[in-house]
Amino acid sequence: PGEVRRLVEVFDRTEYPVILHCARGADRTGVASAIAVLLLTAADVPAAKRQLWPRYGHVAVGRTAVLDTFLDYYAAWLADRGEAHT
Repeated sequence: PGEVRRLVEVFDRTEYPVILHCARGADRTGVASAIAVLLLTAADVPAAKRQLWPRYGHVAVGRTAVLDTFLDYYAAWLADRGEAHT
């Protein structure tokens, strides 16, 4: 949660455009891109999750599967409250 908060602060305070980079450019960059899509566009959670598609090199197996789960938890949290992402 602390790292996600820090990422949100960066997105709130940075100048754009932004380049995101990680070792392979698929997993951490994918979840950071998904969060950016949620924060900076009118997209919903399923649209944001597309940043974690195999097309971009992400495979939800092993340790990297937790990134998909993170977005699933957010979607479930919204559903429990009867809310949509805004």
